[in-house]
Amino acid sequence: METRADKSDNRLDGCDNTLDDHERRIKMLESMETGAVTGDVDTAAILKIVNQVKAELSMVRSDLSSFSLKTTQDLEALRLELRGYTDKETGDLKRILMKKIDDVSEQLKFEHERLRAEFETFKNKEHRDLEARVSALEKKFLKL
Repeated sequence: METRADKSDNRLDGCDNTLDDHERRIKMLESMETGAVTGDVDTAAILKIVNQVKAELSMVRSDLSSFSLKTTQDLEALRLELRGYTDKETGDLKRILMKKIDDVSEQLKFEHERLRAEFETFKNKEHRDLEARVSALEKKFLKL
């Protein structure tokens, strides 16, 4: 992801440089002094300069629109890439968490069954002892 971001930064820097160059050219053309015109005016030269300015503006507009389109596409691709990354990571974490929950659940079931068996053994053991005591007491009572 970092390499992709670096590539995007480098491309954006290149576009910024191109835009700066176009701005410099436009300012240079705007700052041309029209001064006092004496003598014949070369309309062909003026039209040539006007056409150059129009071409420069057209290039700036097309560069700007392509830059905007590329930026939008890059952002969309980055958004999809990040969504895929987060979906993968959250899916992995969900699987890990579910495995841990299942493991703990199995341990609790095992412990529950063990305690139930221990209780049944204890309960059965206590009944045998009580039955033996009751029988012994009944025999003593009969003797009395």
